[in-house]
Amino acid sequence: MRVSVIPETQHGVCEGCHLPGAVTTFTITVGTGTESSPPLCAGCLRAKGEVTVDVDQPVPDTRPGPPDHRVKRTSRRNEQDIAVRIGGRRQPGSGAIPGFKGDVRVRGHLRVELKDSFSKQFILTTAVLDKIRGECDRAERPALIVSFRDRHTHELRESWALIPVEHWEELLNASNDR
Repeated sequence: MRVSVIPETQHGVCEGCHLPGAVTTFTITVGTGTESSPPLCAGCLRAKGEVTVDVDQPVPDTRPGPPDHRVKRTSRRNEQDIAVRIGGRRQPGSGAIPGFKGDVRVRGHLRVELKDSFSKQFILTTAVLDKIRGECDRAERPALIVSFRDRHTHELRESWALIPVEHWEELLNASNDR
């Protein structure tokens, strides 16, 4: 981190002894934050031995920005791969176009939302589940597939499918009937 200290001497009133005369102010820049010391005369500077100034750093913006082209390309490929694997089709605009909600759809059976995580966690909220459930037609069942990928290579580490428990129970019962 870059630190800059600029002394400036001028005529003024010392904040230490409150006497008029030559005073020095130090302007300190740390990173992108800048602060100035109070004006002090040479006698007060010697007596104090040091000048301390708290420089506030701006809080960095940690909100995620729009996905870069690599993330978009990885997501599109994942959507296409899942669509082929389940016998469905990728929704145009990844669900952003009215009438084409969700990411992948098997018409009349399944509507899938896909999420990629480039970290070791995925924070699931009921809003995500409510969104995909609300986009399903009557006969369609909602599903959420979360893919965990390497942050640098985008290589797939593992994927998980989430479905409502009642649908999972139906799948279990159907497999037990065989």
